[in-house]
Amino acid sequence: MEEDNFSTPENFTWLNVTAETLPGAAAGFSESFRVALPVVLGTVFAVGVAGNLVTILWIALRGQPQNTMRTYVLSLSAADLAYLLGGPFYLSSFMLQPKWIYGEFGCRLIVSLDILTLLASILTLTVTSVDRFLAVVYPIKTLGCRSVNSARLSVVLVWLISLILSLPIAVFTRMDTVELPGGASIETCIVDWPSENSKRAYMTATFVLAFPIPLLVVSVCYGRMVTKLCTAVAPASNSSKSNKDKRRVAKMVLAVTVMFYICWLPFGVLQLLYYHSALPADRSILYVQICLVGLTYLNSSAHPIIYLCVRERKKKKSRTTVTGLRGRRRAEVSPASPDGEMVPVATVSYAF
Repeated sequence: MEEDNFSTPENFTWLNVTAETLPGAAAGFSESFRVALPVVLGTVFAVGVAGNLVTILWIALRGQPQNTMRTYVLSLSAADLAYLLGGPFYLSSFMLQPKWIYGEFGCRLIVSLDILTLLASILTLTVTSVDRFLAVVYPIKTLGCRSVNSARLSVVLVWLISLILSLPIAVFTRMDTVELPGGASIETCIVDWPSENSKRAYMTATFVLAFPIPLLVVSVCYGRMVTKLCTAVAPASNSSKSNKDKRRVAKMVLAVTVMFYICWLPFGVLQLLYYHSALPADRSILYVQICLVGLTYLNSSAHPIIYLCVRERKKKKSRTTVTGLRGRRRAEVSPASPDGEMVPVATVSYAF
């Protein structure tokens, strides 16, 4: 079987690059880089874990009923949290490369967790974009299929599909003993593919499923939404408020999705090129790759900040609206009610 040149989908083992620095591959990098990397990534991990944990608890412990958006945000936050929790293992493995200290179970779990959370994140974002598309373009026709239970079922399917697609990594990842000069040996974590073709086929399929296809779906959804919202006519205040809520939520989903592609697409392209032997395994590529890995962690840390900004903006607008309504009548007579009785209007919440 062929031993991959990655100890995880994210970092090289560098066996063919820095043999003189074994077992600490990080020692081959500049002093400033080795000092800055733990500080920067450690800060990103701490902020991201805290932010996503607060988001999960805020959604789970709220007294208000759940809605579809909170269900999708909960799924995305869970994926981000799981990915960030694996960050310290990545950082320590980099500092000790190619030595692996977390055992066989840790080797399989940590490596496959990266693929699992990547797929769960992008599939959740794709499903969320489709949900927003249906809410904006076909709000009445699709009201029945946009229930909370439907959202929960979608999330379960997203995680199940992600788990199935990450199984090959879990199966082919294993511990391996590497002989060092002088007769010493160390344990490493490798992805041991059956053949070169199977490795390339899997990585290519994963790239296509994680990037081009979801990007196409999201682009079509938002293209239709923009057209619908720009041409929508709001004859009543309730309709106007509903459209504003839809725009706000759609903007939040779009911001999170754009952030995901900015942070993940460069890394995905780099991985695809490497697995197809289009890149040399030299130190300059390692520098680039480590920086791009850090960018993927930054993505997971930034999502809670986006949620917070959306919430604060909503609160600010709500306070402004309440202030503007003071002094007005608390109820208006509906023109459809000849006896002056108020006529309730059914509304659907799009709030996060």
